[in-house]
Amino acid sequence: MSDRPPIVSDPAFIRARAMETLFERLESLCEGAIAIDRAGNVVYVNEKYLHSLRLTDASEAIGRPIEEIIPNSLMRRVAEIGEPILLDIMELGGEQLVVTRMPTRTRISSVPSVSCSTIIWTASSR
Repeated sequence: MSDRPPIVSDPAFIRARAMETLFERLESLCEGAIAIDRAGNVVYVNEKYLHSLRLTDASEAIGRPIEEIIPNSLMRRVAEIGEPILLDIMELGGEQLVVTRMPTRTRISSVPSVSCSTIIWTASSR
């Protein structure tokens, strides 16, 4: 008999765990991260990014169109065409940020596709 746990058959649990794992990884790898759904609405923003966005809590961004949070954002375009922008310089609030924008794809219908933008470097991270 195997010690491995049975495969979880609850799609909601799998989705929640997949999103949690993705965002945990983003949190540890970058200076800031934000994600949108296919409709261009913010579904995630990490604590590190709040200061640059001039927000005090992530709930201020969740559900809002990305352009309301980051004017002139290219994230909606990345979500629409499905092609990443691997390295770019974005100005936000007078600060220049080196960012990458990546679409995610999934074949599991219960796991939404999102596009993520991560801040790789800021002048203040020196």
